[in-house]
Amino acid sequence: MKNLKISQLLFAAFFFPVIAIVTLVLVSVNNMAIINQQSTVISENWLPSVRLVENINTKTADLRIKEFRHIMFTDEREISEVEDNIHKMKMDIEYTIREYQILIASEQEKSLFSAFRQQYDEYLDIQSNLLALSRKNDKAAAKAMLLGESFKAYEEYSDVLLKLSELNKRGADEASRYGDKVYDDAVRLMLILVVVISVIVVVVSIMISKHIISTLKTVQDAMARMADGDLSGRIQGLGRSEMGELAQSYNQSAAKIADITVQLTNVADNTASSANDLSATMSQVESNSRLMLEQVEQVATALNEMASTAQEMSQNAVQADASTDAAMSNVATGNQSLSESDEIAVKIGKAIDESAQIVNQLKDYSTEIGSVIDVINTISEQTNLLALNAAIEAARAGEAGRGFAVVADEVRALAAKTQQSTIDIQSIISNLQAQAQKADRYMKSNAELTMESQRVAENVRSAFVGISNSVKAIAEINSMVATAATEQSSVTEEISRNITATVEMVNQNVHGVTNSSQSSRDLLREAEQQKQLLAFFKC
Repeated sequence: MKNLKISQLLFAAFFFPVIAIVTLVLVSVNNMAIINQQSTVISENWLPSVRLVENINTKTADLRIKEFRHIMFTDEREISEVEDNIHKMKMDIEYTIREYQILIASEQEKSLFSAFRQQYDEYLDIQSNLLALSRKNDKAAAKAMLLGESFKAYEEYSDVLLKLSELNKRGADEASRYGDKVYDDAVRLMLILVVVISVIVVVVSIMISKHIISTLKTVQDAMARMADGDLSGRIQGLGRSEMGELAQSYNQSAAKIADITVQLTNVADNTASSANDLSATMSQVESNSRLMLEQVEQVATALNEMASTAQEMSQNAVQADASTDAAMSNVATGNQSLSESDEIAVKIGKAIDESAQIVNQLKDYSTEIGSVIDVINTISEQTNLLALNAAIEAARAGEAGRGFAVVADEVRALAAKTQQSTIDIQSIISNLQAQAQKADRYMKSNAELTMESQRVAENVRSAFVGISNSVKAIAEINSMVATAATEQSSVTEEISRNITATVEMVNQNVHGVTNSSQSSRDLLREAEQQKQLLAFFKC
């Protein structure tokens, strides 16, 4: 058992109870299945069989009552009604018999049912003869058959039904008793298994507890000896269990502590020797630290003056950067205004081109109007000639053509006015064409001036771009100068703070060196006390 791990022991302690519990559960489940089977047989076979047999007996008794009523009635309608009821009852009895036949479970029950079936069929044959006699109104013969042959057949199959009922009741009782027996056996078996499991658990627990307590007592004794300063003791014979691994760890720790104790004793001797040397060194370091403090204070004063100069340079660079930004803004505004002026000049050029096109169209239209006036002038001349010819012809006609002569004079006068009007229009059109040509020359001149304005604006834009680039370059340089000055100021301030901190640290070092000198003396004293404490352990 020494080589068994605690986990294996605990597993063994719980494995057997678990197996026993599983066995108990399986046996219980099997017994409960048997009990459930018996209860199912009782509820689904024996009890339904008893109920169906009793129903058959009751219904056949009711059937005989209908036979009595058939014999008693003489009215044809009442007899027919009774016969219908008898037919329905026979169908119901047949259905109940078929239900019961499905539940037959033994040869004895099957034999009894066959006897019942045969006797009941004989009874039905007798019933058919009885009803036939009753319908022929031979009531006396029918009554004699009812109380004689029919009653005997009824009693015979009724006795068989009673035997079937008793058989099914006995089957139900036997199934119930068997279920009770299975239950009692299951209870006894579970009690036995509970006792066995309890005994196994108690025995295994006691064995494991004794083993663990014994092992822990060995380890406890070894640790008590270590607490008394004895590092030479070792734990043996605990095997490869967790306790054996714990004992091995204890042995390794004891050996390690013993080695460390020896080393600490040697270190204490060396510490005492070094403490004397450290005390002399600390005195020299204290003197050098005070000299360093004076030099660092001078550097701190120079750096403060440098930081002030760098801050002024940074402020000037920032002001120059702001002025450069303002110049850049003005250049951008002028460049934008020039762009707007250029856009306006382009729009004017387009408007002049469109006006020139309109003037050219007007010139073309005036030329076309002149052509139309020529045509009108030609028509008026021809009209004048026709009117003159008409006047001549009217004069030749004499008195008959006098009215026509008047009309011809009016036409000739109208043609003359038309010629004069066309002359006036021709003069106006000539003046209009002259003005259009003059306007065309002016439009072309304005277009050339607009193009010249655009070229000048382009040159100015190029100049603005150069100025803008130069101002940007200056702005970048100023920004770099400002950044550099700011960084220099920040660095200088940081150095100044660091120097100030260094002065403080040097002051602290001076105090520290002074304290270290005292500590070296204390260290020598502590080393002596350590040697005395380490002497407590026996390696």
